[in-house]
Amino acid sequence: MVKPNTKEDIAYRYVRELINSDDLQPGDLLPTETSISETLGINRMTIAKALASLKNEGYVERRAGRGTTLIRKPAASSSKLIVVIAPWPSKDPKDDWYFQRLVYSIQSEAVRNELATLNVSFHFRQAEEQDFVRIRDLYQAVECTGAIVVDPFMATHSQLQAFLDDLGCPAVWAGSSLHTYKNAHRVDIDNYQTAFDLTEKLIAEGAEQIAFMSGALETTARQRRFEGYKGAIESHGIAYDERLVICHSTPSYLNEAGSECAGIYAARKLNADALFLNDYPMMEGILEFCNRYPNPELDKLKILPVATFDFDAASTEANVCYSAHQPIEEIGFDTSFSFIYSARLGTPAAELPDEVPEAVKKQRLHILQARIAQQAQQISESMVGTQQRILVTGPAKKDPGQLSGRTENNRVVNFACENGALIGQFTEVEIMAAYTNSLLGRQIQSC
Repeated sequence: MVKPNTKEDIAYRYVRELINSDDLQPGDLLPTETSISETLGINRMTIAKALASLKNEGYVERRAGRGTTLIRKPAASSSKLIVVIAPWPSKDPKDDWYFQRLVYSIQSEAVRNELATLNVSFHFRQAEEQDFVRIRDLYQAVECTGAIVVDPFMATHSQLQAFLDDLGCPAVWAGSSLHTYKNAHRVDIDNYQTAFDLTEKLIAEGAEQIAFMSGALETTARQRRFEGYKGAIESHGIAYDERLVICHSTPSYLNEAGSECAGIYAARKLNADALFLNDYPMMEGILEFCNRYPNPELDKLKILPVATFDFDAASTEANVCYSAHQPIEEIGFDTSFSFIYSARLGTPAAELPDEVPEAVKKQRLHILQARIAQQAQQISESMVGTQQRILVTGPAKKDPGQLSGRTENNRVVNFACENGALIGQFTEVEIMAAYTNSLLGRQIQSC
């Protein structure tokens, strides 16, 4: 059952629509409380609460005797907006790493193309009515260019496809198993080559019996990784043994999947000399099972050399030798100037063979830049509620009623003020909100 809108919700949305319209620009007065009250048939106290909410969000300024003034337009009314529909978060954040990587990549690309994104969660195995209501309300409330669906699971494809079609919302399906949907564009991440490379590294160390453990092969990412593992083994003339491939039978938490895979490994009395782990969070369940039911095979399993994805360096029990992950998260980079390598004539490097395919270079650069953009956003969000000393550099680009400045860590801060004499001076602001490319501030001292 969808919760009905309150009268304050109705008033809030009505005023937001006025703000979004071309009829109002920063500096214009909004209709009076009395006028809005008569239009909607809602009492003035409720209208005042809705306007107060908009004031707290930094859209309007209210002064006794003057009325309510629009001081800035919402981002969605002045820039292109994309709705990102991502799977509902799991109870264990470690289980969401694949979806998070895609979302970060999308947000990073949006930043580079001056687009704004809004994230919406969706139950990907069993869709709920509220999922569709949330998307519809958001899509109709703001002007959206379209949607990007981060959904490699097949269970809810048909429902979501039909819903987006009825809504008239163009969609791109990122990392999807989808092949036949005529109105969708597929965007896949190449996990095949990375899995192939990781497996080759184990083979180069002398491994021939490489066990493969994975969560349920219900996502494109996991399927492609399995294909990369198998391709590497066959390319080196090693006989493929399906008994060494152990996948969790049904979707579940990854630590449970690890425990089940370890149990199957023991039941088959396998004697592998290396382990390819499709989902590193499974390692916790594998180790728990091995410690609970010790025997020679499981004691050896615990110390096998491991190749995996997104290894958590804080975990020291597993013998992880190779992992496809980005250690920049540990360093905490805020920004970087990163480029694909190209040979320069006359330099020693120009004489060396270039063994990395162009597609792999682009993928690595894309992942690096996406992670850095995500970390930069986290730093910006951590500044909300803090007091910052900024150098005022000039008028804000999108709002003549605002000034813009830079923090000590080079963040752009826009704040409501029309006093041009502040340009070139320092002032103190409180950070109210963090956006993709800037911060919203409130000047502590009056203009």
